[in-house]
Amino acid sequence: MRPGFPLAALAGEFRSRGLDLLETGDSATTMRTVFFQSYQHLSDDTARVFRLMGLLPGPDISVLAAGSLAGVAAEKVYRALAELARAHLAEEHLPGRFRFHDLLRAYAAVHRVLDHYLHTAVAAAVTG
Repeated sequence: MRPGFPLAALAGEFRSRGLDLLETGDSATTMRTVFFQSYQHLSDDTARVFRLMGLLPGPDISVLAAGSLAGVAAEKVYRALAELARAHLAEEHLPGRFRFHDLLRAYAAVHRVLDHYLHTAVAAAVTG
């Protein structure tokens, strides 16, 4: 859309606006709606792994590291990662190594933060 803009300017705009930069004006085709359509069909375990992967600082993760992050056995987390790959939410780009697109990482991180807020609010309501 803006061929004259330097890539650094576009990257900076994305960092500051995130997924909002890709709003289409049509609620059925926004990035959040498109990602949610895939996300809502995930099993609970896989959705949890998806949210946790949003926290990763690096470009990819091994099955063993994902298992450690999720606190589950490697076989269980591999099934979750394979489900993410089938849903086109992750990619096994090398045997036993999975990666996310940066847009999906941003979406997953938002879900993880919202989970934190929800659990904190519930805990406050129960104890308060």
